[in-house]
Amino acid sequence: MSAPFQTEYGWHVLTVIDRRRQPDPGLEERRADIVRFLTLQGIDALLSDIRESYPVTVTAGGEPALEEGAAPGGAGAQSAGDPEGDRR
Repeated sequence: MSAPFQTEYGWHVLTVIDRRRQPDPGLEERRADIVRFLTLQGIDALLSDIRESYPVTVTAGGEPALEEGAAPGGAGAQSAGDPEGDRR
């Protein structure tokens, strides 16, 4: 039996009559969660590698600025005036 406690509806005392443990979910039930976790973990590792390879600093205006020595635009960069890039 619990100690008395008050809510907006008055005073209450609880008594636990029965406890039921839910069975652990099987592998098939957890598969989507596992795939999501491993995918996000892989993306996080990839982003960490990219951040280390291509250093970027953020200026006060919020626009990223390449650090000295980094190639502007990277390998597949497109200019604003050329939406087709190098695919022509």
